[in-house]
Amino acid sequence: MKLSALLDGGVPEGGASLAIAGGRLLVGARAFVPEDGGVPVLLSEGDGGAGVRVPIAEPALLSPAGQPGQLFARACARTDGVPCTAREERVVLRAVDPESGHVVWEVDALPDEVAPGTVYEAALLQGGAVAVLADAELPEGPQAWIQFFARGARVGSCPLPSRPRVAGAAFLGQHLYVVLSRDGVWRLESYGLGRDFTTEDRGWPQRHGGPSRMRIESP
Repeated sequence: MKLSALLDGGVPEGGASLAIAGGRLLVGARAFVPEDGGVPVLLSEGDGGAGVRVPIAEPALLSPAGQPGQLFARACARTDGVPCTAREERVVLRAVDPESGHVVWEVDALPDEVAPGTVYEAALLQGGAVAVLADAELPEGPQAWIQFFARGARVGSCPLPSRPRVAGAAFLGQHLYVVLSRDGVWRLESYGLGRDFTTEDRGWPQRHGGPSRMRIESP
């Protein structure tokens, strides 16, 4: 067994998350580390000077080959040093190259271009796309959407009926399962993703994955 000190000199401010695939460990959504404990590759937190990106530890996704890493971050476009307000802050989905730590592409992960919102769950799909369940805080109430992203673009989206409040969700096969409150009643609902969208079952495709490259349910 080999021990590596990640917090003291390897991954500063690493969060409580770990994804493993293709011989790489993605630690705290901040660094890629070889399985043999080699030199970590720190991820870029900026976007070329136009704003600040603060990594979100979960969900962190890795394809079977271990690249790219699909990560979320809080984004603030301000450059004057003043913190973003809740309405100014965005959540972005980023594809990151594990060899350099640089961002391959980035896209706004919230369903409304202006309104603030929350990302609840995400999963890799077969073929390299990413499915995301997120909502937007609209004036008339929250609206949750199932969205699909590929190569830095939103390629599909569908709103959940009515305006439920989401508590939790999981992608499995060609379905999304959601625990939500609708009209004051807690429900478990299932939504079909469509025959063109199937969750990946190798690598670390969801919040709970495994080093054997197979998805493992959380205990």
